[in-house]
Amino acid sequence: MKKKRYTIIEHTADIGVAVEANDLAGIFVNAAHAMFDIMAERQASSPRSLRETINVRLSAEKPDELLVLWLNELLSLSATRGLIFVEYTVNRLDGNGLDISVHGEQRCHYRFKAEIKAATYNDLELLHGASSYTAKVIFDV
Repeated sequence: MKKKRYTIIEHTADIGVAVEANDLAGIFVNAAHAMFDIMAERQASSPRSLRETINVRLSAEKPDELLVLWLNELLSLSATRGLIFVEYTVNRLDGNGLDISVHGEQRCHYRFKAEIKAATYNDLELLHGASSYTAKVIFDV
């Protein structure tokens, strides 16, 4: 079983996650994993499907805004392309922009657990400590 890169946190009527990583790229990847883990679970009987790769490029004024834009873009792509994203290749990420290749599998291979409507700015945190990054994101469900 893979090690979780996040913790679910209690939040009134919504779902929150606390994420940590060694670098900013890890925060973005781990937050995406958390979001899709909350939403869906791979069906054990389902065969592995071919993965579709999409390149995501976004920019924002601040890293925390970029994180919310990133997660909401993934939700949009998931809905319009019928994919659950399971792997991420960070090509470039700084405080104001990202270029990340996302790899998704067809939604039909997953059992849905929760509908996430959006990542929100409510209680949003993105902090850089001495040796790691932490973030808190609240999802509207």
